[in-house]
Amino acid sequence: HLSIRRQRQMCIRDSESCPVASLAPGGQTICTASYTVDQEDLDAGKVENIATVDTDQTTPLNTNKVTINAVQTTTFTAVKASTNTSYSAAGDVLNYTITVTNTGNATLTGLSISDDLTDDESCPAASLAPGAQTICTASYTVTQEDVARESVSNFAVIETDQTDPQKTNTVTISYVLDEDAVKDAFESLSYNF
Repeated sequence: HLSIRRQRQMCIRDSESCPVASLAPGGQTICTASYTVDQEDLDAGKVENIATVDTDQTTPLNTNKVTINAVQTTTFTAVKASTNTSYSAAGDVLNYTITVTNTGNATLTGLSISDDLTDDESCPAASLAPGAQTICTASYTVTQEDVARESVSNFAVIETDQTDPQKTNTVTISYVLDEDAVKDAFESLSYNF
């Protein structure tokens, strides 16, 4: 009796098949098997497998190891945005979101964000499965220099263990004069003669 079994521990289904159950001296047969790749295989970058062949007359014999490499795509998009459309004074707080989406077929780990302007960057997820998305946040307090400059522009840099650093789009928020505040200031002026 001729049998074959695979040593791969994560078999999706048992599909080993041999066309004959016995072999005459010098005889040969070609057995087949199939395996369905899972996400862990894609993340590992390869599938390695050894089969074990056994008969009634012999001890089990391992075949050579077969390695099939995965074609990984490690890509993502990162879009920066803000709910603030303008600012009018020093001390105003600008709030940013950075939406990161895994557009590849492998899991991305070690997700981190850096921003030269902000210092409170935060991402709720450190890893992203294919197709998954996370929304990172950051904020910035407007300075008097920003008022004089009349705009605040910046971008963030996103990095993972599997990818090179990638810049987001640049977000520009403009200074807009608060006419009501100016009017109130003038109305509160007192004059001494």
